[in-house]
Amino acid sequence: MTIIDFFAGAGGSSLGCVWAGARPIAAINHWHVAAATLRANHPGLDVREEDVTSIHDLPPADGLLFSPECTWHSHAQGARRWAPEHQAVAERSRTTAWQVSRWIRALKPSWFVVENVPDFCRWPRFDEWRAELATLGYFVTHGILDASRFGVPQARRRWFCVGSRDQLVTLPTGGGPVRTARECIDWSIPATPIRDRKRPLCARTMGRIQAGQDAGLQEFLVSYYGQGNNVFSLDRPCRTVTTRARFGLVVGDGFRMLEPLEYRRIMGFPDSYYLAGNRAQQIHQLGNAVPPPLMQAIVQQFAA
Repeated sequence: MTIIDFFAGAGGSSLGCVWAGARPIAAINHWHVAAATLRANHPGLDVREEDVTSIHDLPPADGLLFSPECTWHSHAQGARRWAPEHQAVAERSRTTAWQVSRWIRALKPSWFVVENVPDFCRWPRFDEWRAELATLGYFVTHGILDASRFGVPQARRRWFCVGSRDQLVTLPTGGGPVRTARECIDWSIPATPIRDRKRPLCARTMGRIQAGQDAGLQEFLVSYYGQGNNVFSLDRPCRTVTTRARFGLVVGDGFRMLEPLEYRRIMGFPDSYYLAGNRAQQIHQLGNAVPPPLMQAIVQQFAA
């Protein structure tokens, strides 16, 4: 069973397909750092380091995977999503979703998977996009899945659309033991003192740390986005990983930011998975990725 991974990023979807018994034959991503990651982890894979809109020749494949740009769909952009001064850039980003119907029509795969943020469904052109998809002759289902239900130590909710030319399709329900952030921590990495530092932590960070300590926590994470006091236990799945380093670890009187290896584990990648680029670029790739165990669960129905 062969697949092509569009908007492939770090290759989380491709890896999940490999685990499900499929073979990636091509992957498309315009960023040279992500392309280097793909080449390192999938020797022999035809990696197209191009914008998907400029590609016109791809081989046939059994399955197609799509993760169109999500930045300007995400509520993380706040009011900027619909601000007039951003609309030219935002709409160019959102319209990458039309590549889904373009390539399904061109390659006629047996099945396909589309992934995006839940707010993709609030795109003003979403009904038009979905109607276009319905003309292609596939059984289709869609909904929200939480990666924490699929063996991923992260509460990451994403929208998935699955289509099949030959069979009714379902979204997996997941289940099984819930994995936690604690098992992702590399305890050999030292933390630095919270106080008496050459460069003191900012007041907001100190406030988060104090809130966790006041709650009686000895080891916990603080996040730099979201609502509330942004303190949470290691004994539950991590909050959603973003494309920036957003999590700090408090261990007693020590503090440090999480490292790429820990983010890799939180996303469900194995430790052996190579990430090209510097620290910030590695975290960026992970924040954009699809957790491999989740894609594996979706694709397994086609490998049966």
